[in-house]
Amino acid sequence: MTRLNDSRLWALMMDPLRSAGLDTPAAGRVSRQLVAVVRNERSPQRPTYGPGDALPDPPPKQVTDLDGDVWEQQPAAGEGCYRMCDRDRARNADSADDIESIRVWPNLLEEYGPLTADRDSNPPAVG
Repeated sequence: MTRLNDSRLWALMMDPLRSAGLDTPAAGRVSRQLVAVVRNERSPQRPTYGPGDALPDPPPKQVTDLDGDVWEQQPAAGEGCYRMCDRDRARNADSADDIESIRVWPNLLEEYGPLTADRDSNPPAVG
């Protein structure tokens, strides 16, 4: 399967949003929300959630973030808790980001979103 990576699309949206008067954090959030819309249009069978979206019920077992990294649900840590999968943690080992920690749904959406549900953890589509 081709790795889902929309970081270039996200980056292309940043400058026009900043030119329109949004500060960098707001432009980043709106860009993530817009990438979620694009992903939902591109693949409606794989729901995508952007910053501000509620945790679906049931929560997806796996989600793919903006850069194509996979996050796995951590039920023992509590509802809506996710950790980057072993393969992607190894691939991102040199990252300055804290990739070892468990993230809760709202923070994961803000920092790494949008999140696209894995085909095998297909909750109802947002909308």
